[in-house]
Amino acid sequence: MKKIFLSFLVFLSLISFTYAKDLDILSIASNGSLSDKTSHKLNDDELKEVVGGFHLVSDMPFFYNGVTNAFGNRLYFEAYYEVAASNIAESFFINNSTINFGEKVALRGNYDFKSNTMTVTLVAFNKNTKQIRMLNQNHPDVLTINRQLGQLVRNYMNIHKNTLFDKTRL
Repeated sequence: MKKIFLSFLVFLSLISFTYAKDLDILSIASNGSLSDKTSHKLNDDELKEVVGGFHLVSDMPFFYNGVTNAFGNRLYFEAYYEVAASNIAESFFINNSTINFGEKVALRGNYDFKSNTMTVTLVAFNKNTKQIRMLNQNHPDVLTINRQLGQLVRNYMNIHKNTLFDKTRL
């Protein structure tokens, strides 16, 4: 009897999967205003108009550090800018998929005074222990954050590198 009942359940589930392919779930969820058949991939111009994504919590870094050599010459300055998600979809990346307990996702700006070069990388930063962990720079969300916010961090670093560097020497 159990075998017949289980066979019947398997048969019903297979039938339901075949009919589910024909359902337009988007149309059902939106009462017909949207449809899978009318959706399309956005082109580059349409993507530029999309609002959302990631943003910096503040234009001031939450942690920064300046390093000099024994003669007092500036070597480099680094600053960490906290990154937050603008909507729920991106918050999954920030909250669940990349960071550990106590860490924050941050863009690290590093300015080298000798070569006058700047790099910006996405890291996980633990505010309590001051430990830094590199994130996979090839992850699609990391690339998106670098594309959306990298230039903004470079602009802030150019503004803050000298004034904040002097504050680290006090």
